[in-house]
Amino acid sequence: MKKLIFAASILLFASWTHAAGFDCSKASTLVEKAICSDSELSKLDDLLTISYKEALRNISDTDKLKSEQRNWLSNTRNKCQDADCLKRAYNKRISDISTVTVGLSAHAEQTTKLDARDFVVADISIGMSKVNVKKIIGNPKSEKNRKGVTGNFTELNYTGLTVILSDEKVFGMTIESAKYATNRGLHVGDSVKKLLEIYENPASRDGQDMDYNNDEGGLIRIRIKKDRVEWIYVGALDD
Repeated sequence: MKKLIFAASILLFASWTHAAGFDCSKASTLVEKAICSDSELSKLDDLLTISYKEALRNISDTDKLKSEQRNWLSNTRNKCQDADCLKRAYNKRISDISTVTVGLSAHAEQTTKLDARDFVVADISIGMSKVNVKKIIGNPKSEKNRKGVTGNFTELNYTGLTVILSDEKVFGMTIESAKYATNRGLHVGDSVKKLLEIYENPASRDGQDMDYNNDEGGLIRIRIKKDRVEWIYVGALDD
């Protein structure tokens, strides 16, 4: 039945096509036409194209990656007989390529523009007073003073969230569990694939960290561990 649906979807191709990582007007194989006629597959193909090109810009052994990509196209993607198989193949390949690129020291052009809304977590915004933070999410489990590069800070420690204060005002926040999320919906535990879907290319990478900046000195730093988001810092830079 799935094969029949897969084949039937090709009939829609001539009148209904979606954006993909290749020119759908030149699609010639059943797999290519299936991708162009399915919005989810088209988005996955486009995301894979972005990830693949980014990887080529940031690794030294480009010949190896190109060979792996050709092998994947021939022996994995093009062997699929239904849409579910294609979606699994694309998700796995995107994850594999993202893992290759994360952890490399690289600078790229950030593709997502951040604004003030990106620096709000759980209704707490940068510059908010300590009093108002406690009004919104209550008293912390603990408070700790520490010395930073740019001055002295106070950490308000909540379950899954640390609010960092400078002069009694919010300097930054660290999301440490899936209980909280960024304004765009990124959680601790999300995959690198989802991260790239939400924020696209970072401004820079340094080890396991992916950084996104705005023109006002704001920073979103995302730590990656084993292809998953380990923690997210939202605020100003103290280093």
